[in-house]
Amino acid sequence: MINKIKNKIGIKEKIIAIVVIIVLMLGIWTVVQVRSTTSSALNEYLQRHGISIAKNVSTRSENYLLTNDRYRLHQLVSETMDNNSDVEYLFIEGAGGTVEISSFANELPDNLKQVNTVEENEEYNIQPLNTEHGLVYDIAVPIFEGRIGTVRLGMSTSEIDQLVHQICSNIWLTVLIVSIVGLITAYLLSLIIINPIYRLVSATEQVAKGHLHGIPLVVTNDEIGKLSLSFKKMIEGLKSLRENNESCWVQLEKKEEMRKKLLNKMMSAQEEERKKISRELHDGTGQSLTTLKLALKQISETNDLEEAKRMSEELRELTGDVIDEIKSLARDLRPSVLDDLGLDYALEKYLKEIQGRTGVSTEFWFQADQGLKLEPEISTNIYRIVQESVNNSIKHADASKIDVIVKTISSQLIVIIEDDGKGFDLEQFSDNYKQNETRGLGIFGMEERAELIGGHLAIESTPGDGTAVYLKINLAKEETSNHDYFGTSS
Repeated sequence: MINKIKNKIGIKEKIIAIVVIIVLMLGIWTVVQVRSTTSSALNEYLQRHGISIAKNVSTRSENYLLTNDRYRLHQLVSETMDNNSDVEYLFIEGAGGTVEISSFANELPDNLKQVNTVEENEEYNIQPLNTEHGLVYDIAVPIFEGRIGTVRLGMSTSEIDQLVHQICSNIWLTVLIVSIVGLITAYLLSLIIINPIYRLVSATEQVAKGHLHGIPLVVTNDEIGKLSLSFKKMIEGLKSLRENNESCWVQLEKKEEMRKKLLNKMMSAQEEERKKISRELHDGTGQSLTTLKLALKQISETNDLEEAKRMSEELRELTGDVIDEIKSLARDLRPSVLDDLGLDYALEKYLKEIQGRTGVSTEFWFQADQGLKLEPEISTNIYRIVQESVNNSIKHADASKIDVIVKTISSQLIVIIEDDGKGFDLEQFSDNYKQNETRGLGIFGMEERAELIGGHLAIESTPGDGTAVYLKINLAKEETSNHDYFGTSS
């Protein structure tokens, strides 16, 4: 039967049939390739675009949540929904899980809050949802590291689905037309349609391999051109993301190098401190104990009671001096008042000693919650940060007055160190540091200590207008400890 049909069909019909079959096969293959590749790429771009929008909302809503500015929050949500047609919904949760603002006219759909959460130390989390309007990517981004809330954003894939469906429909229509028109027309039209698609598929494959430069794209005014423009935007976004990642990697390497230098400096400082202790013990305490030993021998050999009493009195004074030297040495290593009486008394005593030793006027305000307890590691690092900042104010800023403020706001501990010194230009300091990386280790060490205890360090300074150092520590997740106690305000 098949052979009879073959024999009855002429060469022309066979060529036309072959061309039609080839065109149909190419059409099917093209549709599958385009649908698969473009859907994957555009969905990835949609997710990244949604993450970018959510992070932008997270950053802009921080102050509004802290100040409870619901009008600005409503304005922010409305502006985001108006400017981004692919945003299906948007709402902001507070720290307690309550919905602060929402794009829904009524209440949130059932179980929408529970379908997506951000774990600790995550920048975002994406959860695909099948809804009555199609696939929606639910994106959750924490606000201020999750301390004050979460942004929830739904990115709809309906526009992407419509665009892919429209492209595939147009391709099918073109394939059918090419099949009907004939051999030459079908061949020419196939070149016009298939070649640009091949170029577009090739571009997506290059993007998938990580090649983002020099990719040829289709420049037309039809649907393929629109798709090409979408790819171009996606490629630009990926380029920007790669540049940001490379910049972050450079900063990470630079920070690691700084850590090594700081560690070397700490080891050198430790060795110098050991030498200092050894020298003081040998030259001071050791000599005094030798003198004490010889004097005791003289007392044991003398028969004059008055002389023995006189020598005993001298030995008592010498023993007191040795005790004072050892106490001073121990105080330099770690102030005992920090363990015995707490951070507030230790800072107050330290500032009084600075004022007495240097003549710089110091004032200390303690406005923290009564009964607040801190881990020894936190109080020690706060003390060292204040110590380093005060030393910088005296050594580099020529300050005549230094103020230290410790207070709590909500669940945050705030430490402020201000001086009236000559200040400095932060940008110029950064440029000088790039040229001479041995400078600035003190500030870097302060930042490292702040990070170790989960805090954030910021510096504000203007030439001729003093310097202010701000240390902010979130105490919401810190466990209480009996090792350190903040007493009443001084």
